[in-house]
Amino acid sequence: MDKKKVTLCKDLIIATLLALLSFALYIRTLVPTLLTADAAEFQTLSYTLGMTHASGYTTYILMGKLFTLIPISNIAFRVNLMSAFFGALAVGQVYLIIRLLGGWKIAAVAGAVALTINPLFWRRTIFAETYAPAASMLASVFLFMLLWKETKKAHYLFLAGLIGGISVGIHSTVVMTASAVFIYMLFKARQKKEWISAASGATLGLL
Repeated sequence: MDKKKVTLCKDLIIATLLALLSFALYIRTLVPTLLTADAAEFQTLSYTLGMTHASGYTTYILMGKLFTLIPISNIAFRVNLMSAFFGALAVGQVYLIIRLLGGWKIAAVAGAVALTINPLFWRRTIFAETYAPAASMLASVFLFMLLWKETKKAHYLFLAGLIGGISVGIHSTVVMTASAVFIYMLFKARQKKEWISAASGATLGLL
């Protein structure tokens, strides 16, 4: 196994540990019951598969439905748990992103921990809302873009596009990010297959 693969394995282990620790923290402080306003809407409609207020949040509702199938506590708790899960996943992803950008391990750990305990982010991980899943989806897009830059393997662009397209059903932030990704590719993508991979992934995700 070459040095790069060893480093990647170590980084994956550290990212996983950071995600698990943050997940434990978020579960410990998770709201256990039904809430009000948008949170109550997401909790209820994830179970019934109904339509929310505009823009519908289709992807969020479908993912929420999967979490309602987890045989623990009550339905509201299970949907709240989705925010904790994706919030913790985002923490691990931030560590990996910093490492792929060339940051030291200590800097990557510090960045991930800072996100974990940031009051605004933490608050969004303890009840049913779109922000934590959206953060993780956006981190996934950036992570796959960086992996493509590192390896030049076009399937990472497909995955970035796929997740980006799917994420439109979670939060509109993804749409605003698409222009940045497009500009980045204008400078970095040199082959036709790279553009095809990104476009086909995004189209499939949107569909």
